[in-house]
Amino acid sequence: MKTKIRKCFCFIFLFILFLTSFTSFAHSGRTDSNGGHYDYQNKSGLGDYHYHHGYGPHLHPGGVCPYGEGNADSYASATPSISISNQPSELYIGDTSSFTYTVQNSTNNNVSVQSSNENIIKVNEDNTLTAVKEGAATITVSTSGAKKNFTVIVKPIPVSSIEIANTPTEIQLDKTQQLKAKVLPENATNKNITWTSQDKNIIEVSEEGVISGRSIGTTVITGTANNGVKVDLPLKVYEVFPEKIETDVKELQLECKDSKLIIVKIFPVNANNKNYKMQIKDKNIAEVVDNHTVEAKNDGTTEIEIVTDNGITKNIPLKVYHIPVDSIEINDNTKYLSFPFSGNTVHKYTDLNIEAAISPKNATYKELEWESSNNNIVFVTDNGFAIKGAGNVVLTVNTQDGVSESIELQVIDLDTTILLIGGCIFLGLICVILIKCVKKYTR
Repeated sequence: MKTKIRKCFCFIFLFILFLTSFTSFAHSGRTDSNGGHYDYQNKSGLGDYHYHHGYGPHLHPGGVCPYGEGNADSYASATPSISISNQPSELYIGDTSSFTYTVQNSTNNNVSVQSSNENIIKVNEDNTLTAVKEGAATITVSTSGAKKNFTVIVKPIPVSSIEIANTPTEIQLDKTQQLKAKVLPENATNKNITWTSQDKNIIEVSEEGVISGRSIGTTVITGTANNGVKVDLPLKVYEVFPEKIETDVKELQLECKDSKLIIVKIFPVNANNKNYKMQIKDKNIAEVVDNHTVEAKNDGTTEIEIVTDNGITKNIPLKVYHIPVDSIEINDNTKYLSFPFSGNTVHKYTDLNIEAAISPKNATYKELEWESSNNNIVFVTDNGFAIKGAGNVVLTVNTQDGVSESIELQVIDLDTTILLIGGCIFLGLICVILIKCVKKYTR
């Protein structure tokens, strides 16, 4: 009996020991619907999550139970995944596009959509995509434990055609005109146009599309977009020739030595070559200075001739005249010697104060020219007269019109004259004395 009791106690002890050992492996906590639970303190040494479902704590490598229970789908948690559909592969600059994504087996509802380069593709607040500039960017959709990405290429909006708003067919020689080009579609990314001329000698075109007529002829101006789309514009360069000459005078009278500026206008006003030549048919009467001023020279009549390079001619009658000098008046303010000297007598140290005035005062040629009949007695200088010796002399004043007037002078050497007079008086006295003596002694 005692032996049976001992065996019973041993069996109970061993059973309790077995249960205690099993509990140390299974530890406390409920399993989830997958047959596993979290072991945050890692008491099992298998990590923070492991399985039981009728066995000791274990893992499911590759999602398969090592105890032969088959796939872990009925026990293990499914792997989170993301699927994407309707995603764009290409966008044009400025386009906005949406796409669809689905998240499976994730306990985290937070989904992030990011662009590898926001300067190329921008992710908007509603997770739509906007193409910013040319290039490529990767869009990544991610959540806890899963992510998916795709690449989008951004292309520029190409030019489909070019239109010239103002389509001239010709341009005048030496004139310029701005071409106004319209690029289609209006939202094309690069609207730059390169302008070229088939013949630069006929028409030149600037980078901005300004055309300039250089010579007579026809050529083609081409505008080219960056993608090769072109527009051709045939153009002709023409010239406008002078047809008429107008002046501010119809006929002209000029006094000798006067001048007149002739205002010349060439018509039509848009004529290309307005060059002209002005000349006088009789160059002895007048001459042209600087191709627009007529200077009168001598009396006479002639014509002013104006001729354009293309042969248009205009003649203007010209008469040149002068106002002649009628008379000359000599104004003599010289201090002459008085009695016993007579006439216009001066000694050689006298300053001659002689002037002349013409009549009429508005005579054309007012210049006076003095001359001396004997330069050894009186010499004519730029400032007047200079007495050089003694004797009689005639001073004459002349005008260009041939009118003249004269004055006669007697120049004496006063010292010599006094000596001669004194000598004569002395000799006269001696003669008187001698005569009286002779008469006395002859009685």
